[in-house]
Amino acid sequence: MDAKNLGREFAFPIFLLIIFVIALFAVFNLTKNITKPPFITLTSSNDIVTDQTSVPVTGTVKNTSALSVNNQKVTVGKDGSFSTTTPVNIGDNTINVVAGSSTKVTQTVKVMREEIAKAITATNSESGGSNLTTSGPTENVMGSFGFAAIIVSLVIYRKSKRNNPLQKAISQV
Repeated sequence: MDAKNLGREFAFPIFLLIIFVIALFAVFNLTKNITKPPFITLTSSNDIVTDQTSVPVTGTVKNTSALSVNNQKVTVGKDGSFSTTTPVNIGDNTINVVAGSSTKVTQTVKVMREEIAKAITATNSESGGSNLTTSGPTENVMGSFGFAAIIVSLVIYRKSKRNNPLQKAISQV
């Protein structure tokens, strides 16, 4: 067998091997494109401080239509957008946004819910049912300024009564 015949003998199997390798890479890349992992983009903040009982969670997802927020399924729009509200407790909360069914991607939203002191309303039945509202330390500071203002007013009034010539003329009559 000479070199010329050797090339003819192995040309067809080498051609088939090259086609097989190309097909293998094509299938590998095709499978790789089909199984892209989901991607979550949150448009709402990742760190939220609020006094509300629930917070909005909004964003978009790619490569999936399966989405849950704190284990509650959320409907995803045709463009991949989603919007939902989630209840939060007082203190630190973590909201888990999970996209995908077989391959799952998770993003977390941290929420700090603070309780704002509510105004205390009391009804005084003796004075005809008027409402009395207090708001804490401001009342004490303002009360102190009010007391000081009354004392200063009395001192000024007494000094003006002593130094006023009209008052002196009236008291001598």
